[in-house]
Amino acid sequence: MNSKREDKLELRIKTESWVMTNSDLLNKAGFDRRAKIPEGTLQKFIKHNQKINDKRIKSIYRIIKKLQLE
Repeated sequence: MNSKREDKLELRIKTESWVMTNSDLLNKAGFDRRAKIPEGTLQKFIKHNQKINDKRIKSIYRIIKKLQLE
């Protein structure tokens, strides 16, 4: 059984990997608004390798899951 810490790390890795893989397709400002995270969060992650906090990772992951179902 995975611990909470391992689950968080796995979620972070999946989310960050998806964002980097699809960064050229994303409207970053629009994605920020849709995920209800501060403007510029994805841009700072992609361009400047700034870490995204866990709460925002969860918000981004929820949007990714919705996109994959549509």
